[in-house]
Amino acid sequence: MVNVNFEIAMESAKAYLELKEKAKQERLRNPGLFDAMVLAVAKVCTAKVLTGDEHFKGLKETIWIGQN
Repeated sequence: MVNVNFEIAMESAKAYLELKEKAKQERLRNPGLFDAMVLAVAKVCTAKVLTGDEHFKGLKETIWIGQN
């Protein structure tokens, strides 16, 4: 569990824009705000996101478990 502090809130905004641009380029639906918060926490905590969500595919913070 992580508290949402100012740093995570600001990183979430940046992550949302990053995910939204990626979604546009890959013709995916817009990401959710929670996706941005998860990515922000991973970046701030230098952690990995274990996911099969297409929005995270190819990001350095991701361990991909979906189909190729």
